[in-house]
Amino acid sequence: MERMAGAMEVFEPRGIRPRVLTVGEDERGDYYERGYTLAKQLFSGGERPTAVFALMDVMAVGVLRAAVEAGLRVPDDVSVIGFDDIPLARHR
Repeated sequence: MERMAGAMEVFEPRGIRPRVLTVGEDERGDYYERGYTLAKQLFSGGERPTAVFALMDVMAVGVLRAAVEAGLRVPDDVSVIGFDDIPLARHR
């Protein structure tokens, strides 16, 4: 929740109103799968996002998988941002 609050402190003064999808308390086990599942929802709608800010790098990896499956090119079609700086995040 602190990460979300911090992100909103940056977005709101700039007039950015992100579409927020959250992970419920009972869904916290596999963050990779949650990132993937939530991103599939984002990418299947009519208005696709131009960027996804995942509050964990592991979730961002799931978002990358969903983007590729949706035929999107990262970063050309959608930017994906993670938070944690885990070793896997260093790969391009």
